[in-house]
Amino acid sequence: MQPLFFVPILACTDNLKSTMTVRLEKLTSNGWEHESNHSDLHNATNHAKDLIGQELSTYRLLRDDRVMLSLITAKGVMWVNADLEVQGKALVHA
Repeated sequence: MQPLFFVPILACTDNLKSTMTVRLEKLTSNGWEHESNHSDLHNATNHAKDLIGQELSTYRLLRDDRVMLSLITAKGVMWVNADLEVQGKALVHA
């Protein structure tokens, strides 16, 4: 009998890339506006935290396939769809 292997569903999808760019967007009175792109999730998160230190605002991080990863405010980071990336099971950097 062959052993069973469990693979995360996201790893099986065709649209999941092994490398991604993380997009940082700022919430403005006109909606979400592009702020910058980052090569990895942690740099993008730290950049958003630095920006919040300069001006209180709300930021979000998106993968390049437009899936939201997190929402970042002065109160902290709320992870939305980043569980696999945060656990290191999928790469988010280029």
